[in-house]
Amino acid sequence: MQLSTILLGTLAVFATAHVARSAEPEPAEIQDIVKQISEFPGLGAIQGMFKCIKKDRSWKVDYSDKKNGKVTFSSVTEKCCEKAQAGWTKYGKHWGKFAQATFDQPCTGGQLSSMTEDHINKLQAMIGNGH
Repeated sequence: MQLSTILLGTLAVFATAHVARSAEPEPAEIQDIVKQISEFPGLGAIQGMFKCIKKDRSWKVDYSDKKNGKVTFSSVTEKCCEKAQAGWTKYGKHWGKFAQATFDQPCTGGQLSSMTEDHINKLQAMIGNGH
């Protein structure tokens, strides 16, 4: 299983909760996946973005172009948008494996592109359809 498939499906969980470990030892494959995710560049920035959008009640998201690998965000608070933009500026070479990001100016929205439909579906399951 590719890290990219797992990453988008689990980042929201890591951003909002601590997972209690079971008493049973984890299989080596699961331990390796957890290690890869915990060492992913910019994980703290990703967690910060998820926390910000959970608090922000104004943003909207449009998944209508997901067949073409695009998701558009609008009505994002400038603070959250700038946090996302700073993360992409710093970690874009790593995050670009999953999506490309463009931001509106002034920073109140933007677009993720070059995403797989599977990643878009996982993103939608994590963050919903906006407020």
